[in-house]
Amino acid sequence: MTGTSNERPFDAALFEHARFAAERARARLGSPLNPANLQAFLTDPQCLRYHTRLAFDRTGLEPHQFAQPELQGNECCLHVDPHLKDKPDMLCLAVAYMAAVINYGDAATPELAEMLGSLLTGIEQEEFYEKMCAIADSIQCPND
Repeated sequence: MTGTSNERPFDAALFEHARFAAERARARLGSPLNPANLQAFLTDPQCLRYHTRLAFDRTGLEPHQFAQPELQGNECCLHVDPHLKDKPDMLCLAVAYMAAVINYGDAATPELAEMLGSLLTGIEQEEFYEKMCAIADSIQCPND
């Protein structure tokens, strides 16, 4: 027996929990995640597991990576490529994508991040994926 059959119930439960969490966050924010409610999202324990602050630096980021959370005790520092600092719509999309990692840690998959980000922002999942690819493509790779 492979581990796959044992993982399916966990995966289904995780995705269902993420759907519920996205609905709860949108209800608390009164709308999909956007620049006007981003700060409330970052600091509301009903939206994110950890109080999260943004740091516009490339600490811990790989080339083409736009954001990476770093847990610091009971808080999270979300390192975000400085390129996104003055692009509030792109910043919200990046935060929505990273919400899966902030909330679920190592259990988060790209598929979970896309689904959760899509639900948080109210954007269809395929379009959300395309926007995430465009954000990743817009990041200037640091010289090695």
